[in-house]
Amino acid sequence: MKELLILVALANFSAYCHAQKIYIANSTTGPVNDFIINNNPGRTDFIYQSEFVTNNNYDEARLIQSINQKFPDKNQSGMAILDWEGVGFDSLTSPGKTGDKYRKQFADAIQKARSLRPGIRWSYYGLPTREFWHTDNAWRQKNLSIMSFYSNLDFLAPSLYIFYSTDQVAEEVHQNYIDNNMALAGKIGSELDMPVYAVVNHRYHPSNKLLGNRLVPVDLFTFYVKRIFNDGAGGVVWWNSEDYNYSISKLDKPGLDNAVYKADFANASKDDVIKNMMNMYFSDLKKNIKGLR
Repeated sequence: MKELLILVALANFSAYCHAQKIYIANSTTGPVNDFIINNNPGRTDFIYQSEFVTNNNYDEARLIQSINQKFPDKNQSGMAILDWEGVGFDSLTSPGKTGDKYRKQFADAIQKARSLRPGIRWSYYGLPTREFWHTDNAWRQKNLSIMSFYSNLDFLAPSLYIFYSTDQVAEEVHQNYIDNNMALAGKIGSELDMPVYAVVNHRYHPSNKLLGNRLVPVDLFTFYVKRIFNDGAGGVVWWNSEDYNYSISKLDKPGLDNAVYKADFANASKDDVIKNMMNMYFSDLKKNIKGLR
């Protein structure tokens, strides 16, 4: 029965979705920006927690300042994602006063953002919440319990970062992770008439003690993006932090665990490394995903 519900949700949501498109986040200068200009994918901007949250609480003055800096044109169009993690995000699906407090703050922040730049479509990173191993009914119901909150968003942006290699877990496990998370997002999106733009990254999630932050093999990255599209996503947001990773690679702070980045940027210029890296992944995506733009 669970598998049938998943297939029905995916089928219904696929009929709703827009054309398949990659959106690149988040740079307006340097090699990532050059890649966007030369290859013409979409662009998505992020506003990070440090830019609108103070002491785990919504900071309206800081949000206004950040939006005015990032989007000086009040008629700006496009897509933007607010990224509020930690205590606030973890409390969103919680019952009681703490959950109510943060749901109101999250709603207030995105409503203010929309009032300032109404031409931009707004969302929050990571919603509905991701689960790798325990995509069970308790997880689904917890996310479905905040349907009224989701109505504040213009689209859903669930995170489907890659946690493991195919040597660490079977391909079927990867498939189930993608399918189950996309089924839930698709169900919510279908009920609210809202598209899903899943967020991916080309590096393994840092929680992987063996492979964390290492580059994902091209074929695995393409597998994820292709299956996300097949599961009904209207678009995929490719979060790209290479400018930041390059900066880390130049710091001598063991706490940053930057050996991976040091190695990646050791033998060529920053611009060449990032350009070649992005071309490598994007070329494979275009070759293997029909109609990708």
